[in-house]
Amino acid sequence: MKAKTIKAALLSMVLTSMPLLAHATDINLSVPCKDSGSLNITGNYDDMSGTVNFTLTPQDCKENGYSITGSGSVKGTFKFSMTDPGKFDTDLKTTMDAMFMKDSNHIHAVYNLTAKGAYDLATSTFDNNAHLTYSIDATGPLKVNIIDLLTIDWSAITG
Repeated sequence: MKAKTIKAALLSMVLTSMPLLAHATDINLSVPCKDSGSLNITGNYDDMSGTVNFTLTPQDCKENGYSITGSGSVKGTFKFSMTDPGKFDTDLKTTMDAMFMKDSNHIHAVYNLTAKGAYDLATSTFDNNAHLTYSIDATGPLKVNIIDLLTIDWSAITG
């Protein structure tokens, strides 16, 4: 697994695990968090239609010293390309509504990521025409670099 943090796990778990899950319908995975605990991913994947429907739940998860609670989802499609068998056509939306707590510091963040385009299995990257967008809406005593805490570690995803 290439995921280094919970932020990267939201996308990279879906992208790197889907090809290995062909013909599976029920998904129950646990991705380790950086410090301790895990991000549990449950739901289903239909390899015929490419439909993805996952629930994301941190369990005793700690990242960069912050305890993370909340929930999220990954929904959309991830299916074999009809034009290139080495690629997946991807149209996924990931959301996470989470609370990050450390001592008296707390941050409530709503994170949205959309990944739409062709994902190449050989290179573990999106092609040049892919659209990756994300937004973060956070409130709290921001005594931490919110961008570093919540943004994706793209090197963990693309290797």
